[in-house]
Amino acid sequence: MCTEVIAKCQNCGYWRNIRWKRCHEHLLLLRDSIKALQPTPHPSECEFPTPQFVSIWLKPRACPTDNEGCGGIRKKEAQEKEELERAKREKEAMEAVEKGSDAATAA
Repeated sequence: MCTEVIAKCQNCGYWRNIRWKRCHEHLLLLRDSIKALQPTPHPSECEFPTPQFVSIWLKPRACPTDNEGCGGIRKKEAQEKEELERAKREKEAMEAVEKGSDAATAA
């Protein structure tokens, strides 16, 4: 039986296929279909006992979804962008204050 390795989010249940590990019988079937110039079967169509699934948990904040409580990449990127913009505004304000105080002391 072929085995599918999937990555799964612990929080929201999002999953994606990582790879398939083909069983010996399926590899023989694949070889025969290639020799006969027929379309090659996909491992999910394995005719032998039902495919197995192996789950690998996604790392924290590696989930690409925007689901509530998931901590997805997009949320992290948005927060980092917001923090950078805030720091830039603060820096510009400090520079403006310094220029104003320099002008007042020069006059």
